[in-house]
Amino acid sequence: MSTGGFRVGRVGRAGTPRLARAAKCFCGSCELRVLDGTPDHRDTVLSGDGRDRREVIYPCVSRARSPILTVDL
Repeated sequence: MSTGGFRVGRVGRAGTPRLARAAKCFCGSCELRVLDGTPDHRDTVLSGDGRDRREVIYPCVSRARSPILTVDL
């Protein structure tokens, strides 16, 4: 994942259908574990101090704050 975004549809076609259904991040079903890097949380699942979390990301709307973000699919 780069700072330019995450290709949810492409990942869904690659065998992770839960990501293909996500669109606006109201439910959190697309949650992925972050292995390396810093996420830029733009979701509605996390709020307040939760936005400082670095161990998860909701890729349907969030992006990478660091140059590279490695996630566990």
